[in-house]
Amino acid sequence: MNEAAGVLARRDMLQHDIARQRAEQRDPSADEHRHAGDNEPLNEAGVKKPLDGDPAIDVGLQQVFKFSHDGKLLLALGEPRVGAWDVTHFNQPTDIAIRPDGTFYVSDGYVNSRVAVFDRNGKELAHLHSRSTDVLVADRENSRLQLFDKDSTFRRQWVGVKDAATTGRVFAVAADAARNYYVGIRRADYDSQHTGVVKLDRDWRIVASVGFGQPGHPVFNAVHDLALGKDGSIYVAETRTKRVVKLRPAK
Repeated sequence: MNEAAGVLARRDMLQHDIARQRAEQRDPSADEHRHAGDNEPLNEAGVKKPLDGDPAIDVGLQQVFKFSHDGKLLLALGEPRVGAWDVTHFNQPTDIAIRPDGTFYVSDGYVNSRVAVFDRNGKELAHLHSRSTDVLVADRENSRLQLFDKDSTFRRQWVGVKDAATTGRVFAVAADAARNYYVGIRRADYDSQHTGVVKLDRDWRIVASVGFGQPGHPVFNAVHDLALGKDGSIYVAETRTKRVVKLRPAK
């Protein structure tokens, strides 16, 4: 495994590229790996799987890729190695989120600082195309979590407590069915005292944390993405340490 930039928990397959030079899938029922698009992506930042069973979508090379499970390229958005801000380009996209109907959001964030919205066929929509879906944005460079409604109207934000160990750059966020939010924090590379995962309740108050130099906790150095399993497990992808950590729920 190279730098783990993204992770997704699925019922039948854990997708974990996760690797910087390829999109890789592992089926827990078979002792083998299948490689999707070894010659296509250059620098994947996230891998996600739609809930309705469609193929995976990979982000990298100033592009968004959609692959079948056997590695066939089905869709490519953006122009290879060309960064810009318009309907046909990205500029270092970082992650994606996918709705059950196939609509997906691309955080085009390293340079463009925007969230682009597409239908399942790759057509960019003029506005957030949902009647009931709010959008959570992990704003890394401004060290905050922001919430927008379906019309892209700002609702609220979380920046943590000033100078607290759990306050820093927000790299990732995931939500459970009870509207708790799990936030990946990384103040600086290899700063384990200020790197970990916090759990916010529906009122955006910290109710639990993992890491951050706490005795007996896992040591995190480069949290980059996270995902929730159906059993409550948290999967944390780290870049610099090139690993995925599974946190099991307390019994």
